[in-house]
Amino acid sequence: MLTQTDEALVVLAEECGELTQAAMKIIRFGESNTARENLTQEVGDVMCLIQWMVDTNLISKESIEIAQHNKRRKLMKYSNLYDDRGEPNMERRNDVI
Repeated sequence: MLTQTDEALVVLAEECGELTQAAMKIIRFGESNTARENLTQEVGDVMCLIQWMVDTNLISKESIEIAQHNKRRKLMKYSNLYDDRGEPNMERRNDVI
């Protein structure tokens, strides 16, 4: 029998897989209202499990914020998603709905 934490991690892994699938469908087939709604639903599902981990003290909100900051710095260096100030880079985004 799974512990509560194990169960949450299993569900999180499943939801991350579904989020990956929703993102890949947009890349493969293009955006539509349905695809965007599905992506939004899957993001919400993942965020729900993350919030459960915070609420049950499995991880802390502070550690998530540190990880987000570290990831943003990497994205600033290795991608075009953020500008030099850490703001979202909208220059190359031509698909804003």
